Amino acid sequence: MAGWGDIPQAQVHKFIDPLFGFVTRRTEKPGKTGESRPRRDYTTRPYFFDCGTPQEKQIAIGGRQAVCKYSSDGELAVICKGRRGAGFWVCLQCGAASNEPPSNRRRERSHDTPMGAKCSQTIKGPYYLGHTFRTDVLFLSLPGAAGDESFWFSLLYAVLEGASAALAIRRRDLDGCLHVSGSDVGLVLFDSVPGGAGHVKRIVEGDNLLQVLTKAFERVSQCTCGPETSCQSCLRNYENQFCHDKLKRGAVVEFLAPLVRE
Repeated sequence: MAGWGDIPQAQVHKFIDPLFGFVTRRTEKPGKTGESRPRRDYTTRPYFFDCGTPQEKQIAIGGRQAVCKYSSDGELAVICKGRRGAGFWVCLQCGAASNEPPSNRRRERSHDTPMGAKCSQTIKGPYYLGHTFRTDVLFLSLPGAAGDESFWFSLLYAVLEGASAALAIRRRDLDGCLHVSGSDVGLVLFDSVPGGAGHVKRIVEGDNLLQVLTKAFERVSQCTCGPETSCQSCLRNYENQFCHDKLKRGAVVEFLAPLVRE
C-alpha cells in the first residue's frame, strides 16, 4: 500500500511547458466585460526537483541538531493539474488543448487548431501544464519532526509565516513544499522570485532559525481558532488552499513548544 508521500502511478503524468503562451480559437467571440474578477478554475502547486550540491549546516535547536541544506541553484516546477487534477488533453502537433478527455468529446477524425485550420493528429493526454525555474532553496530537517501529511503541511506553512515575521520578508516572496524520499520527509523553503533574492539563506544565519521557529510558534499558539483546524490568521492563505482541510495548528504548537522554550 502506498504511503501518503507516494504518488500512485495512475496519477503520474508528463507536464508541458507552454513556452510561447496561449491563444484562443479565432472563432471564439469575447464575452461582455464585467466588474467582477474572472473566475479561476485551476490552482497550481510548486514541486521540488533538485538543488545540485547544497551547503550543509547543522544548527542546535532544543538541544538537538537541525539539518539545513542551502543552495542558490535549486530547481522547482509550478504545475497546474487541471480541474480536479484531471489534467489536459493536448494535440502535440498543433497545440490544441482541452480539459475534456476524448470520451467526453465527439470522436472526430480531425479537430480545429487554435488558428481555425484543420488538424488530423490525435489529441493525447492527460498532461499537466507547468514551468520550471531556478531560485534559492533551503532544505530543512527539524529534530523530532514526524507525523502524517496533515502535520507536515501545517509545519511547513507555520515555518513560512515565522520566517516572514522574524526576518521582515514579504510573505509572498517566500514559498515552500514538502520533499519526500522514502520514509524521510523534509521542508523545502524557497524564494518565490525566479533567480532568488537570498531570503531563505538568511534563515540559517546566526540565531535566525530559532527566531523563525519562535515566531512560527507564536503565530499558531496565539490564534483563537480551534487547535484541530486553522484559519487565515494562522496557517491558511490563497496559495495553500489545496490543503486547507489538512492544516491543523494544534499539532504544530505541540511540536514547536519544547524546541523554542529550552
